[in-house]
Amino acid sequence: MNTYEQPMEPQPKKKHSGYGIAAFVLAMAMLVIGLTGFISFIASVALYLPDHLDTSNPDALTQEAITEAMEPFIEEKGGILAFFGLTVGLSFLCGLIGLILGIVGIMQKDRRKGFAIAGTIINGGATLIAAFFVLIALAAAAGA
Repeated sequence: MNTYEQPMEPQPKKKHSGYGIAAFVLAMAMLVIGLTGFISFIASVALYLPDHLDTSNPDALTQEAITEAMEPFIEEKGGILAFFGLTVGLSFLCGLIGLILGIVGIMQKDRRKGFAIAGTIINGGATLIAAFFVLIALAAAAGA
């Protein structure tokens, strides 16, 4: 052994960041909650429209006809709209909280950062996409 070489001491294993794990779990919860609401809403509309819309004539499928067919849906199926709104809001809230926890997890010293990075990317991306769609909906509502 060379006199200049020092024996290697084993490095203690770093723990996962608790904030990072929480951010990742919230990201998964956000995706499940959001997809559940979206699929429920789309399935309700898909089951409702064929009975209330003349699909035999493709020329009759205009925006006005679809809007007219959807008005009773909104009155009859208000519960699914409330459920959809609740899931979207809850999903967005999970994304914001997960984004904050992910950033905190990345900033922690002496902790593994894999879950924190994954949670931050998923939560941040989904939150940005949701904000983009909200802006599109607001712009469409303002123009209507």
